[in-house]
Amino acid sequence: MEHSTLNNVVMGKEHGEVRSALISYESDINLKTAIRQTIKGYTSDKLTDKILGTEYHIPMGLLGNNLLALKEYQNVLFVPSFKNSKFPSLLDANYKVQMSNASPHMIPIINAYYETTPNIYVAYPVGHTSLYNDLHIQFDCGIVESNKMYSMGVEDYTVTNIPEGVEFDCVYLAGHDIDEGVTFSAEDIKSDFASICTEDFDLIDNYQDHNLRLEVHRGNDMPSVPDRLTGTQKNIDEEISYASINTIRSDAYKMEGPQRLISKIDVLLKKTIKVY
Repeated sequence: MEHSTLNNVVMGKEHGEVRSALISYESDINLKTAIRQTIKGYTSDKLTDKILGTEYHIPMGLLGNNLLALKEYQNVLFVPSFKNSKFPSLLDANYKVQMSNASPHMIPIINAYYETTPNIYVAYPVGHTSLYNDLHIQFDCGIVESNKMYSMGVEDYTVTNIPEGVEFDCVYLAGHDIDEGVTFSAEDIKSDFASICTEDFDLIDNYQDHNLRLEVHRGNDMPSVPDRLTGTQKNIDEEISYASINTIRSDAYKMEGPQRLISKIDVLLKKTIKVY
């Protein structure tokens, strides 16, 4: 009988030491079952795509959770980009290639399900409904209220109903599009969130370039990715290297495409996750 998935979740750090746990087979199955049941209660449209797609998102959820835990943040404002209209499908027609920038939305679910650090608060406007909004609510992820869904660079975005005493030491931008050729100043974006954050908070921009994903699936060399934000980046190579080596087992998937992605996860994360 299989007792462990051999995937690893970082619970946090204590006195500089990483606290982590192997994920049991039972815990993994229970998570996937709960996600599947929630999806079936939310919609009957494209169930195979949504069930397989969200299961494929779990590795990114684990990697993202582990990175945040390794950084020892206390309170993270997670700014989602997921809309049903943006992601009518989570996978391609052959159920092999993920649609980029949906998978980071699994991070708050992993955080809540395994009760890891830090505290993650997901910002949604009142009345918003989407697949991941439903999942975040179902898994008791911390929800705070925004005046609208965020778009990169908007200056009138606000977040309210924040628990008393909470200041964010990290703002996590999850998969927000920017028009081709456009860049934004990281400091300008940080200034828009400064009133609800600590003085030295980090801004994380997680954006998965879909052309990069396709070239990796095809077995080609990794292309360069365009700059999105200008400003001084913080070095997170140590945390990415730890998460890349210690999160996902090497034989987690039998299919060639996901296997190829996992084998290059260190480089992929460094190309997609930037901290300012």
